Amino acid sequence: MKLNEVFPSSYIAAADLDGNEKTVTIESVEQTQFQNDPRPKLVIKMRGTDRGFVVNKTNATTIASFYGDETDNWLGKRITLIPAQTANPAGQQVPCIRVKLMQPPAAEPQPLPGNPQRPPADGYDSTPF
Repeated sequence: MKLNEVFPSSYIAAADLDGNEKTVTIESVEQTQFQNDPRPKLVIKMRGTDRGFVVNKTNATTIASFYGDETDNWLGKRITLIPAQTANPAGQQVPCIRVKLMQPPAAEPQPLPGNPQRPPADGYDSTPF
């Protein structure tokens, strides 16, 4: 049993990628205030899931390098989420999600393991996390 099944979250985490890259389409970008953080965060909603992706400055800068710094221009654009590692404030390596922008794949992608749903006609996997 996975912890996400026991303690579901409104936001995706690195563990949700199961070690695989996942290409998603940006549906909306919202500024969200979290209770324990004085600074607002960007949250991307993706086609095919109700869960959000909390975007840090590194990932926002990567997306902006391709699509510009106006987040309204990110709508409908595709990004690839990849599992990675980063140092936390204590200097320990912890899992994280990084954004990788790339050209669309030439071949039709296959569904993720455990998800029999066929990829959408546009060739990108928009299955929920």
